[in-house]
Amino acid sequence: MSWRLPLAASLGTALIAFGVYLRTLAPSITTGDSGELITAAWVLGVPHPPGYPLFTMLGHLFTFLPFGSPAFRVNLMSAVFDAATAGVTSLSIYRLIGLNPDDGTRWGRIPWGALAGGTVGGLTLAFSAAFWANAVVAEVFALNSFFGALILFILLEWERRPERLQLLWAVGLTSGLAATNHHTIVFMAPACLVLLVSGARKLLTGRAAVSMTPLDLARNGAIVAALLVAGLVPYLYLPVAAATDPPLNWGDPRTAQALFRHVTRADYGTFRLTVSDQPVSGSRIEHLGILLRNLYDGFTAPGSLLAIAGLGWLWRRRRVAGLASALAFLGTGPGFVAFANPYISSPVLYWVLERFYILPGVFAAVAIGAGAYQVVSWLCALAPMREPARLAPVVGMALLAIPVGAAVMHFQRVDHSENLLDRQFGEDVLAPLEPGALLITEGDVVTMVVDYLQLVEGARRDITMLNIEKLKLATYVRQMRRQHPDVAIPFELYAPGGDQMARLVEANLGARPVYVLASPKDPEFLDRFDVQRAGFARRLLPKGTGPDPFAIVRAKLDLFKGMHYPAKRLPDTTFESTIVSLYGRLAFSVAYVLDDGVRNAEAAEFYRLSLKLEPKNPPAYKNLGLVLLNSGAPTAEVAPLWEEYLRQDSQGDQAPAIRERLRLMGRSP
Repeated sequence: MSWRLPLAASLGTALIAFGVYLRTLAPSITTGDSGELITAAWVLGVPHPPGYPLFTMLGHLFTFLPFGSPAFRVNLMSAVFDAATAGVTSLSIYRLIGLNPDDGTRWGRIPWGALAGGTVGGLTLAFSAAFWANAVVAEVFALNSFFGALILFILLEWERRPERLQLLWAVGLTSGLAATNHHTIVFMAPACLVLLVSGARKLLTGRAAVSMTPLDLARNGAIVAALLVAGLVPYLYLPVAAATDPPLNWGDPRTAQALFRHVTRADYGTFRLTVSDQPVSGSRIEHLGILLRNLYDGFTAPGSLLAIAGLGWLWRRRRVAGLASALAFLGTGPGFVAFANPYISSPVLYWVLERFYILPGVFAAVAIGAGAYQVVSWLCALAPMREPARLAPVVGMALLAIPVGAAVMHFQRVDHSENLLDRQFGEDVLAPLEPGALLITEGDVVTMVVDYLQLVEGARRDITMLNIEKLKLATYVRQMRRQHPDVAIPFELYAPGGDQMARLVEANLGARPVYVLASPKDPEFLDRFDVQRAGFARRLLPKGTGPDPFAIVRAKLDLFKGMHYPAKRLPDTTFESTIVSLYGRLAFSVAYVLDDGVRNAEAAEFYRLSLKLEPKNPPAYKNLGLVLLNSGAPTAEVAPLWEEYLRQDSQGDQAPAIRERLRLMGRSP
């Protein structure tokens, strides 16, 4: 069979996907690991375990593009690899189906069924929700999907004609490279084994174009193993990069021991997906349900039905290839879920898990493509003798409504073309801070965006940031002491629950302004300082020197009024929802300062903004009700606000007074 037509169709699939990704590509950093990965690529640093060396080096190459922000350039890499994944998946489907003689005898000269299968399968994958969402931001999952699709394609081609030993060798090298990007690729092993055993049996039994002895096969197996090891060479990037002491150098893996710890994710727990104080294990049944629901939502109901039909066709007509595809899905999907099984401690973890359901979707798309072919075949079988050649292209075109419908359905959710929330949040965090300040943070959201702004875009390099969670790592403590010798760290390792965070603040308080954007684990921490709100962060002062908590907001009111407040809330399953909630708290601070009896209209505006962005803030309901009452608003406008306040904080200090006011209004609280 000629390669010209399948290659053209697969290239067309990839180009369509890339064009849509380009339209929806994020212009800057987004939440998740995006900020850290982009920063590591820019400075040639070391990101969090296992280090992602191949992604970092490839991402660095993309930073040389002469257009867009540095973040946009690395985001573009995801679009390129996910578009390529759609193309390779389309080609795999075409090659699986295109050998069917029906396409060449009953349907005319053009194999319409295979074209429909490859294009529908590739585009349905391209426009599935999670796959598309990660094609427009800098994440490691697009490259992981590409390797998964490529390994399956090469093995399918080799198993068909196993005498082409170069393909077998290519699998070894590709698998090694894939492992330097994301470890979940190992869950493809059962699928690979099925195809390897099938191809080897053909060579040993004379069913291939050439025959091999067991010794010959063992020699080629050794070549594959050697090439797999060669594919792991990018891991050497980690100690080389660490030795240069880059500003982003997680784990400092310059020694063999440190490198082993980093690659095996020892700081996280080697066989754990997340770091959590919650129970290690969750519910495998719940996780399986989440996986299946995620795939159903992503591929839509028609696409899911095609997958079921395709499984039947693969079992009947391409049993070995179908079994391999099914095992690839089961291994990277339910198998991974059963292995990782994290405890779902917050809604955000659903978003974290969604990214790990992308790879099994690649293999589900193979079944979708086979199902599209099956539908064409069924409908053409109902046509009169000479009509299939006319009907097949019509049915194939009609089936394209499935990926088109998925694209329309998911567009709003995945469109990041105007998403500047994370970058603007970082700018707003840094804007109120005094020159030379120390900013103590925790978690990823703040740390990664500040790292990006400082290390990539050169903004506010005068600020020194310490991540209190990373101070649990001795390598991070040593690095901060090397790179910021003027900052005092009065301990070797941070242990939550004691007074170490307070001692860290006190050790630096006399030398520079100190701000905290973290939740101290010591309940008595804030009692040791005067605290002033400075936007998202809080400035800490010696006790008795700054008793007005809103002094900074009053002094820089115009700055805080003009910050980049989001237009709406976002789902609780996203990291962005945390940022939106923080903006809601900031709007409350602005409203509180404006609430002086003179600027009632402005105060009410910011109270409303606060509630729009953070509805779970009882004082905002209470204060907005008071402002409106003092402005002459009717009971019907004030009472619902106070009733909501009581629902959220029925035991608050001012709850009795609010109940009495409601009673006097004739409302029953």
